[in-house]
Amino acid sequence: GTDANGGTAVLFSRDRSTGKLLDMVELENMGSVRSSLVRSGDRLYFTTSGGWLCSVELDAKTGELSGLDCVQHENVGYVTSSPVIYDGVVYYGAQGCLVAADAGTLAELRRAAFPDTGAGVQASPLLTTAYTEGDAVYLYVTQNTTPGTMYVVKDNGEALALSALYTPEEADWCTASAICDGDGTIYYHNDSGYLYALERTETARQRCRVTFAVEPSGAEVTVAGCTAEGDGSFLLGSGTYAYTVGCEGYQTASGTLTVTEEELGTDRTITVSLVRE
Repeated sequence: GTDANGGTAVLFSRDRSTGKLLDMVELENMGSVRSSLVRSGDRLYFTTSGGWLCSVELDAKTGELSGLDCVQHENVGYVTSSPVIYDGVVYYGAQGCLVAADAGTLAELRRAAFPDTGAGVQASPLLTTAYTEGDAVYLYVTQNTTPGTMYVVKDNGEALALSALYTPEEADWCTASAICDGDGTIYYHNDSGYLYALERTETARQRCRVTFAVEPSGAEVTVAGCTAEGDGSFLLGSGTYAYTVGCEGYQTASGTLTVTEEELGTDRTITVSLVRE
């Protein structure tokens, strides 16, 4: 794929031995191709800086490209994240979110919102299938904003749940994609110049169960980037989270809560009383 450079980007297919041009597809008004091309079956998947998720059929013998399909999902902004495909789902990072789309139709299935909604997720997600017996896959991804936190996203087939996995003391912006070795150690870096190795543990990572006691009782609670459990509580790792509480006829309340390392494995209650309009 090429940069648009003020014009039209192009997807090229070339002979790997001679460099001879085999085929090309123009990507008019889609921006530049700054992601990698990811192959799944007979199709190539990629994103463009104009916010498009694309796929094209590749004939591996002739290099012919056909059946270009491109979709621009709502509010994804500038996109350079290389997609990851698993079990019929395409995952890619965008402006303040991670999107899961159908690999066949490219239609959006679900998304996870990051705390910093104005910063792009430019890294390629790292997906593990180690927990598929529990009907879930997990993706590790960074966001290009300070402090360069590593996030983990759980996809249970119905919703994407986001939580902070590791926040470095050497805070800086981060475009790095995570990689993993055979022992389960995840490696990544941010713009501070530090390289981090996140070691796998034998026990499940602990969370703090946060319950909101709200008045009136029917008020809706949302925590940015997180999905509520069945009982309405939130399982949160260490970090700072933004929340809102709203109910018709009342003024919406918003705030932040911070979960410390010492609170992991404990329960906590946040009390919020709304004021009538």
